[in-house]
Amino acid sequence: MLSGDVLRIENGRGLLLAVRSGAIWLTQEADPRDFVLDAGRRMRLDKDGLSVAYASEPATLTLAVTPGPQRGSVHRFARSALALWLRMQRAAAAIGRRFAQAQRDEAKARLLARLDARSLRDIGLGADSGHWLAVQIAVHRDQQRLRAYAAQLGL
Repeated sequence: MLSGDVLRIENGRGLLLAVRSGAIWLTQEADPRDFVLDAGRRMRLDKDGLSVAYASEPATLTLAVTPGPQRGSVHRFARSALALWLRMQRAAAAIGRRFAQAQRDEAKARLLARLDARSLRDIGLGADSGHWLAVQIAVHRDQQRLRAYAAQLGL
């Protein structure tokens, strides 16, 4: 930039402005602060809108978009992290509800497994009924028989 030149930057939030030689005066829209940057100094624009750089003497500038926080990236990250946390909490709650229901169903099957076949048939839970609870009762009884057989074998 020559002395007296003006550089207008529209919506440059996140843009890195580095002064290589000379000096500039920098102001950003909606920011009451003004900055004077001389050789070796740099600044990342943190406002949208119009930014104006004025060369008070001949100056060499470098403008760069660098990796790092850009507009809303921290906010987007926080929202994404919160959404992930909420999904995990909901999934954990659903797993907990399913586990609790499975525990209640298993307790029912254990209690009903004490009944004889005729009583189970009378209440609609006979071996041939196809009811899910009848299947659980059959599984529970099979497990009991296997445990008894393993105990007889000394396992």
